[in-house]
Amino acid sequence: MARKRRREFASQEIMIESLSGKRPFRTFEREVLELYVRYGTRPSVRGAGVELCCDPEFEACVYSSLDPPPSLEFSQIGCKTTVAVGRLVPGPHERLARLGRYVAMALPRGELER
Repeated sequence: MARKRRREFASQEIMIESLSGKRPFRTFEREVLELYVRYGTRPSVRGAGVELCCDPEFEACVYSSLDPPPSLEFSQIGCKTTVAVGRLVPGPHERLARLGRYVAMALPRGELER
């Protein structure tokens, strides 16, 4: 999904209107979407409009790496670790909150913060 995301828009307002009807943004509260656009864009390098700060290809790599690799040994992480997750809301990002709970439980000194 992230790889296909449009990178440039004529304005932040047009970006908000365009994204508000698309997954996963249609599940966002309006204020959250406005904050995403305000802080997630910059003036376009082409000189007109705005572009995403995070390259869609890089974002896709981040999302594809969310499943912990089988070789990761949480039991070997001895320091106190806080895993912060957002509120559990049905939709495409639901697995992120579940993954956070799994990671916190697997850490010897893990703590989940919602």
